[in-house]
Amino acid sequence: MSGLSSAQFVAYAREQIRTADVILDAHTAHGTMCSCGRTLPCSVTLTITRRRAHYVHVLARVVTNRAIGRARVRPGT
Repeated sequence: MSGLSSAQFVAYAREQIRTADVILDAHTAHGTMCSCGRTLPCSVTLTITRRRAHYVHVLARVVTNRAIGRARVRPGT
């Protein structure tokens, strides 16, 4: 099994975030109950929110690393 390239991972992470948004939209709170019937805080909402935050954080690091690249520092003269 091979690893994902940077571009493949970015696409995968963005899809995970989009999917989390869809699930979270379906779990809109109505008073003291989630729309799925669980009491608040809904365990599904908490899990998906954490998963979404993970991919947002990792995606930000990957995109930032690609944008910045590697810098070379010359010794002082």
